[in-house]
Amino acid sequence: MAGGIVLGLNAQLYLSAGGSGGYSSGTLVNNCKDLTLKLEKNTADVTTRGNNGWRAKVAVLRDATISFKMIWDNTDPSLSIVMTSFMANSAPANTVEAAALDPDGFGLEATMVVTGFTRNEPLEQALDVDVEMTITYDPSHPPQWLTP
Repeated sequence: MAGGIVLGLNAQLYLSAGGSGGYSSGTLVNNCKDLTLKLEKNTADVTTRGNNGWRAKVAVLRDATISFKMIWDNTDPSLSIVMTSFMANSAPANTVEAAALDPDGFGLEATMVVTGFTRNEPLEQALDVDVEMTITYDPSHPPQWLTP
């Protein structure tokens, strides 16, 4: 798929249990509804008196969060991976190898921890869960922005 408009339904989320060596050993998560890949840069204040009354900042470290919704399905191994990561307190059980990619393979690959796990129980809908993950410490597998 070269260029043009990309539909969200064609994007891909890969997950595998922590310590498994990257997303390539992971599974495509079909039980993924709306997903948001939030990328931000933190800033450091470098304001000086010589800046004519304006605050000045420089970009420093990047931050990433992946949040998505899944149908609550007790037989789904992807749900088990995120639930285990949330409930565990130490690595590698609390880590998830994740990649949020567009159909061409652009996106973030990182070792993450599940920091949010909210089960929703709407009266007229299937149970689902809101998942939020953020990058964690893994010196053997630092985060990377993938480009095909």
